[in-house]
Amino acid sequence: MLEILRFVQEQLVCFLGCFNSPSYQMFVLIVMGMLMKRDHYGVTSLVRGLELDPRHYCSLLDFFHNRLIDLDQIRQSWYRCLANHKQVYTTNGKVELVGDGTTKKHQLGNIPGVYKQYKYGDKMVQVSYFFGMFWGAIGIVCASSGGFYCIPAFLSIQQGLKSLKQWFDTISPERKEYVEQHTKSHTEQIMDGAAEVAKGMGRPCIVSLDRYFLSTPLLKRMDAANAFQHIIDVVARVQNPCSANRLPPPRDPHKRGRPPEKGEKVSVFDFFEQKELFSQLKVFLYGKDEVVKYYTEDLLWHKHLLRFVLVIRQDGSKCVFASTDVELSPAQIIEVYSRRFKIELGFRSLKQVMAAFSARFWSKDLPKPNRFKKKNEPDSLAQVTDPNQRELILNTIEAHERFATMAAIAMGIAQMIAANPVFAKTIQKYRWLRTPHKGDTVSEETVVYYLSSRISTILRFAPDLHIIAIIRDHQEPLDSPQKGSQGGSKAA
Repeated sequence: MLEILRFVQEQLVCFLGCFNSPSYQMFVLIVMGMLMKRDHYGVTSLVRGLELDPRHYCSLLDFFHNRLIDLDQIRQSWYRCLANHKQVYTTNGKVELVGDGTTKKHQLGNIPGVYKQYKYGDKMVQVSYFFGMFWGAIGIVCASSGGFYCIPAFLSIQQGLKSLKQWFDTISPERKEYVEQHTKSHTEQIMDGAAEVAKGMGRPCIVSLDRYFLSTPLLKRMDAANAFQHIIDVVARVQNPCSANRLPPPRDPHKRGRPPEKGEKVSVFDFFEQKELFSQLKVFLYGKDEVVKYYTEDLLWHKHLLRFVLVIRQDGSKCVFASTDVELSPAQIIEVYSRRFKIELGFRSLKQVMAAFSARFWSKDLPKPNRFKKKNEPDSLAQVTDPNQRELILNTIEAHERFATMAAIAMGIAQMIAANPVFAKTIQKYRWLRTPHKGDTVSEETVVYYLSSRISTILRFAPDLHIIAIIRDHQEPLDSPQKGSQGGSKAA
């Protein structure tokens, strides 16, 4: 127990430079509260989980709305902390990142970023809709004895805020970069987030993305990130149809004129019809070895040299992958993309275990949105014209991202504990599992259950740790005995 708490304390100390003393105490309460909470009711769950004095509820709220607390500085400290994690997985010396987006249903109200989203059927037909937020995330792939897992590194609201473009001329100068970033497309924000994580870790990275992301804007943002130092590469699945060009043929030195920039145009998916091109390859996919057929060729796609890998699996399914790093082998490209699915498991834990998107920070300055708004009608953000109200609404948006970032830090610490064989053996003694995890690991949910169920023991037997001292200083004081009641009543 003490070793686990000391490990948590070591991770939280990395964030000391981001806060003054009172703010750091609130930061410790928030992270520890997320590791020990028993329900999913936002800030209320933090007060309940740590048995805090209810008067500190407003102080916790002020932490998320405080503009003096730099969210970017907190993220940079988290990236440096993850860079020192021993289980970070690399391929050819590059840290593996994964990126994707997820939605979280929200009640329609005075919450910025909530908009109508549609569900689609098998034939991409709109079948229903709901209201919610759309979050983009970048995770870091790690490896343990139980397999691969994904630690969340970057979270932000990436859709539903396009009307912020109309605020650009009235907001304060320090807010313009924040607004400009949130009005970019989802693809551009994911690429910028991956580049931010790579630069924050100080290590070259490669990010795996789904077929939706491979586009010209993505490659442009990648080139901008690599302008001064090559820090990020992309592995992504390719949509059908896809056309590319072969490399230009060698130029005849006696021929006049400008040399050609590209060669013959080809349809990538047409290579599947040429069975003689494919060879067999053994790869590790989704936890087991599998023999696949593959063909690879380097082609020019929108002036970028990409390595295309065509794959036919044993069940007959076909897919094409592309990598901006042409030094990766076909097996490495296939396996890098197969680990992209770990971010989906990370989203599940963020929602169900950490409740990272459960906070509801309201803003009375935001008009209540119209449930039946048409496409040509302005949304609630576009209706706000007062500069002061706009600043307050931006604070509310950033409060949601602060809450999600705190949950990501808490979940990352829980994953580090769960993947540590020594800590896992200690935790397994106190929670029986019908189906144990592979290797010497447990789940994030088991770690949270273990800490939350033993909070009284933690506070009693770990008084020397400063994180425990902070919790005890903010807990509700015990009821003082009434006069004359000590040792029995006066009548006795």
